[in-house]
Amino acid sequence: MLNISRVGMEFKGLNNENIVALNDVSFQVNDGDFICIIGPSGCGKSTLLRIIAGLQPGYTGNIEYSGKNAIKMNTSMVFQEHALFPWLTVSENVGYGLKLQVRKKENLNKTKDKVMKYLELCRISESADFKPYQLSGGMRQRAAVARALAVEPEVLLMDEPFSALDPLSRSQLQDEVIRIHEMKKIIVLFVTHSVEEAILLSDRIIVLTSRPGSVKEIIPVPAPHPRNLDDPDMIKIKRHISEISGVMSRVYT
Repeated sequence: MLNISRVGMEFKGLNNENIVALNDVSFQVNDGDFICIIGPSGCGKSTLLRIIAGLQPGYTGNIEYSGKNAIKMNTSMVFQEHALFPWLTVSENVGYGLKLQVRKKENLNKTKDKVMKYLELCRISESADFKPYQLSGGMRQRAAVARALAVEPEVLLMDEPFSALDPLSRSQLQDEVIRIHEMKKIIVLFVTHSVEEAILLSDRIIVLTSRPGSVKEIIPVPAPHPRNLDDPDMIKIKRHISEISGVMSRVYT
């Protein structure tokens, strides 16, 4: 279980004023949960992911995984942009984190096998020897997901990973992430601005307030996958999130 307890974060502004990004954020995530985090722009969603990933020092509160300080937690993060190294092939990118973990030369063959495993899992093995510039945006994000999974994290963090993609690629990758999550059963925390995406993917949706971000409501999405956004229960959830969050201007009827 991942336990986020009373997490807060302040930054210094341009005029040296204190800017409170997050205030008293608390929630729990069970093993195997897929959680989407949604809220207005600037409410601290990405900051929260960086804190959980150990990339953002200076926060207050506590983060624990299985009763231990989360600094020992194995996390991996997928960003809005793929962040692949342009001079490496897809397979080299996917294996980069693994090579950092390997201490003995005899483990290198195991690393190659694991890279191929995750290339196949993310359906990008045919592009293993391509450079990132030779791939479409959707394929680059597949490679980024494969790289994140290859280190076999306990918690996978995804910060609007599909926001720059065309609708078809976005839909395809949403389906892939659902499929992979159902296979791997790891914790996923997924930041999005799209209410529809949150409903399609998550077990629960955490709605944050405007800055300083705090938890306004946690909304369960109990329907099995695949989900139909035109289902009356899904429409009801969309309407409710729209009313409490201000994320969407349109209220569905």
